[in-house]
Amino acid sequence: MPGSSSFHRAFPETDLEPGANARADWLGANYYARYFIRYDARNSLRANWITPEGPVSDNGWSIYPQGLERILEQAAERFPGIPLVVSENGLSDGADTQRSEFVRAHLGSLDQALASGRDVRGYYHWTLTDNFEWLSGFKYRFGLVQVRYDQDLRREPRPSFETFRTEILRRKPPQ
Repeated sequence: MPGSSSFHRAFPETDLEPGANARADWLGANYYARYFIRYDARNSLRANWITPEGPVSDNGWSIYPQGLERILEQAAERFPGIPLVVSENGLSDGADTQRSEFVRAHLGSLDQALASGRDVRGYYHWTLTDNFEWLSGFKYRFGLVQVRYDQDLRREPRPSFETFRTEILRRKPPQ
């Protein structure tokens, strides 16, 4: 196909012309972890990603709930008037020892963003069930529900499942 070696594409005739005041319906933000970035001339990317001190998930990602509020604040400032959705937020925690507090703390950070006037319309926890991750296969367990790969894929809700359910119902808007 012509042009397949690059991302440059012609817009279909039915699309809006560039600059035609096109507007997004909403903007999704995925938030998992915080890293510090340090310049490194020896690295081909010229940078090193450093995990800050503090708690980390099974895959080594830092746990920093305040970052969710910060990313929503930055997105709202950069794209004013566009509603936000937290399209992914979760952690790998096979033993389910950190996920309940992670859920409470990150939803609390979301509460702070809402209290600050951010137009956040949705939150999606990653993920309902354990899954296949592109870079690590089935090694890390992100699910609120454990998939028992050794028992015919039986599903078992983890204690954090109930925490998530309770926290979401507590925030349910009045009918």
